[in-house]
Amino acid sequence: MTQPDEAADRRAAQERIDQEAREYSTWVAVADIFAAPGIAAYRVGHVVPISNVEKHGYDEAGLVVLQDSREGRAVMGMPEPAPARSRSTVRTAPVEGGEG
Repeated sequence: MTQPDEAADRRAAQERIDQEAREYSTWVAVADIFAAPGIAAYRVGHVVPISNVEKHGYDEAGLVVLQDSREGRAVMGMPEPAPARSRSTVRTAPVEGGEG
């Protein structure tokens, strides 16, 4: 009798988890998307799997946007990221006794 390969099972499980995360972490609905009249498949703010976006052309129809876009973050209720500070924008205090 062969022993189960637990390491391979863990790797396979992690691959499935990663694949599912990629599937659901790209697109978000910016309009209600209906599967049939009166039956919503996705509501505004719901994540939409990549496979459905590709199959039905939701991106080309303007029904979804990228989750990490400004509009995507807004529809999901996520705050805008803070702008990166550069050293050139940091102000220093004036030197005492200097001109001016």
